Amino acid sequence: MNHPTHLRTNHLSEAFGITNTLPKFSWTPPHGTFRQTAYQLTTSNGWDTGRVDGGTHCFVPYGGPDIGSRDCFDWTVRTWNVDSDGTEVLSAWSEPMAVELGLLHPADWTAQWIGPDEPSVPEPGERPATGCPRPSRWTPHRVLRVPMPQPMASTSSSSTA
Repeated sequence: MNHPTHLRTNHLSEAFGITNTLPKFSWTPPHGTFRQTAYQLTTSNGWDTGRVDGGTHCFVPYGGPDIGSRDCFDWTVRTWNVDSDGTEVLSAWSEPMAVELGLLHPADWTAQWIGPDEPSVPEPGERPATGCPRPSRWTPHRVLRVPMPQPMASTSSSSTA
């Protein structure tokens, strides 16, 4: 595996619904890297850093086109690394990481009641009668008789020889 791994956006391995329009990117250099000497980061919305010299691989700030609510893009990175024998090696491109912005402004949020329509409630003192019948003085009661379990006689015989 000769490419950067463990890509993160704002410390997140899954950057969905983020609310920062200037995200920061991080990655782990390829396995076996002695030292990273440069990187190149590119996004699917058209931003490409070109080769940037240095060992930075944490919190690289986004510098692409303006992004806003619900915008989505992928980013990927490759690095130039010095191996243990001192030679500089260009890595393969990392797997892409998706970034999706959430709703950033109050105007982005809209809602509509989805429950059933409810009748309006009149003011106290103006409420109509409920229409429930008054309890009768002679309310019939029904008694349910349930047979109770009877205790069982226990007998045991033991024989000793």
